[in-house]
Amino acid sequence: MKQIAFMSRMMGLFVILLLMKGLQAQTPEKIQRITIVQMPNEYYVVQAKLWKKVLEKDAKNADAWYNYYKANRYMQITSQDDYNAFEVDRFKRLAAIEKEIETNIPNTFEANLIKWVNGGSNPELFPYLEKAYNIDPSRVETYDNFVTYYELQGNIEKRDFFLKKWYNSGEVSPGLLNYNYNVLMSLKPNAILLTNGDNDTYPIWLLQTVKGIRKDVTLINISMLYSEDYRERLVKKMQITLIDPTESREKDIAFSKNLVPTLAKNVQKSPVYTASTCIPSISESVEKDLYLVGLASLYSTEKFDNVAVLKKNMEKEFAMDYLKTSFVIDKAETAVSCANMNYVVPILSLYEHYDLSEEKEKANEWKQLVIKIAKGTEMEGKVRDYFKEK
Repeated sequence: MKQIAFMSRMMGLFVILLLMKGLQAQTPEKIQRITIVQMPNEYYVVQAKLWKKVLEKDAKNADAWYNYYKANRYMQITSQDDYNAFEVDRFKRLAAIEKEIETNIPNTFEANLIKWVNGGSNPELFPYLEKAYNIDPSRVETYDNFVTYYELQGNIEKRDFFLKKWYNSGEVSPGLLNYNYNVLMSLKPNAILLTNGDNDTYPIWLLQTVKGIRKDVTLINISMLYSEDYRERLVKKMQITLIDPTESREKDIAFSKNLVPTLAKNVQKSPVYTASTCIPSISESVEKDLYLVGLASLYSTEKFDNVAVLKKNMEKEFAMDYLKTSFVIDKAETAVSCANMNYVVPILSLYEHYDLSEEKEKANEWKQLVIKIAKGTEMEGKVRDYFKEK
């Protein structure tokens, strides 16, 4: 049986008390990175106003400017406005805030970092990121930016320096490391893995670099393929031909449609996988040839029994204890809960396998685990309804 999971698109997994706290807050709060804790648009609207009031009293407050900028940035990201209007509005709004920051708190860590971030990580603005780091090397906010920059530049030595620094800071999510460990354990040797964003990319690099886990896997971040230098290095290494997705909308669509089959033609004959967090546009055209084998799907033009592989990976290769009991405080709990939704489909596949084979005890073990994972999320009702229908 073949099933493809894209559960990570469900980002509305908020604890009710956290939601109410965010909407009702009358004091400014530190704005957490949106990839770790995503709040509703209303939260960012309120927080932007609250931080603005702080700045009206103290225009030299660097911390207030930083949180004000992030609240406005995330307010635009979570907006439901028309896409094109949203892009124009966001550019103008954040550019205006950037100028205010340059006027009020020039030469600060915050001013330099915001100059870099607001510039869309333009390589020409890299000196601003360096200035921010030199002002305070202990501030973790710069580390992922350096990792991305050096990955795009092909400077793996410097990329790894910041990955190790990031890991040693203690700010890395244990839950996301656990999740992505299991992603890696889904793969055959020397595999190519397509990922999509922060939470399915950085943790894997951290595991490979710091812990030496599955260094045989080649991770390709889809967003980075829009960089010409990054794309050309990949083409040269794998001896393939890739469409330039930046030339036109039509080329972008063709790029997404053909990416997986093209990568499968690599000179090393490495198997190609899409992470369960991949955007649908990459997998839709090849869905009939994608086989779920854990937290990733293997591209294969030849049919095979993926349930047997799924069973082997999840029962013998995966580290699952963190799903049952956790003894750590994880700042990325919301993001981890969202990522963990990708276990639902593979677990239900195993449940069905054991249920049909009359192995009721094993079936019940997987049933209880998936109910536990879904508890308190938007998937809880769907999971319980599934078992009611059995």
